Amino acid sequence: MRTTPTAAMEILLGLPPLDLYIKYVAMTSCYRLKTLGHWVQGSAPKGHMQITTVMVREAPATMMKSDRMISTYSFDHSFKVIIPKKEAWLNS
Repeated sequence: MRTTPTAAMEILLGLPPLDLYIKYVAMTSCYRLKTLGHWVQGSAPKGHMQITTVMVREAPATMMKSDRMISTYSFDHSFKVIIPKKEAWLNS
C-alpha cells in the first residue's frame, strides 16, 4: 500500500508545513513568555531554550523591548443599570 506524501497532503488541505508550524508555535510561546517576564534564560541555551538563538537569527524584531501590558480583571460593580418601564419609552 502506498502512502501520500506529506507535502502533497499539506497543499491539498491548505495546511502549513509541519516543521514551520512547530517553529512558529515555539517562537510565539517564547515571545509571550518573555514579554510577560516568565522566561528564564540560562548562560548557554540548551535543548528547548535554543529557540532564542533561532529567534535572534530569523526574527530579530522579537528581541526588542515590548510595551505589552499584563491583563487585569476588575469584578467590582461600580455601575447601576436602570431599565425604564414600557410607558416611559412610549412617552419620550
